[in-house]
Amino acid sequence: MIDLRIIAGAVGLILAAYGGWQVRSWRCESQIAEIQREAMEAEDALRAQMEAAAIDYETFRAGNETAGTRTQTQIREVYRNVEVPADCAALPDAVVLLNRAREAANGSIASESGSAVQGD
Repeated sequence: MIDLRIIAGAVGLILAAYGGWQVRSWRCESQIAEIQREAMEAEDALRAQMEAAAIDYETFRAGNETAGTRTQTQIREVYRNVEVPADCAALPDAVVLLNRAREAANGSIASESGSAVQGD
C-alpha cells in the first residue's frame, strides 16, 4: 500500500506550491499598484507643469496684446491728419515707432527661438 508519509508529503508539497504561487501573486499585485500610483503622480506633475506653462503664455500674450494695441494707437495718431504723398514715405515719427516695435519684438523673440525681424 501507499505509505501515508508519501501522501502527506505530496499534499504538503502541493500546498506549499499553491501558497508560494499565492504569495507571488500578491507581490505582483502590490508592485502593479505601486507602478500605477507612480504613474498617476507623474501625470499630475506633468499636468501641473502644463498648466503653469499655459498661465505663463497667457500672461505673455496679454502683455503683447496690450503693447500691440498701444503701438497701433500711436501709429494711428501719427497718421491721423497726414495726406499720403505719391511716394508713400513714412514720417520720421512713424519710423521711430515702428523701429521700437521691431526691437521690442526682437527682444522677446530672441529669448525664445533666436530668430528676429531684420531692420532697414
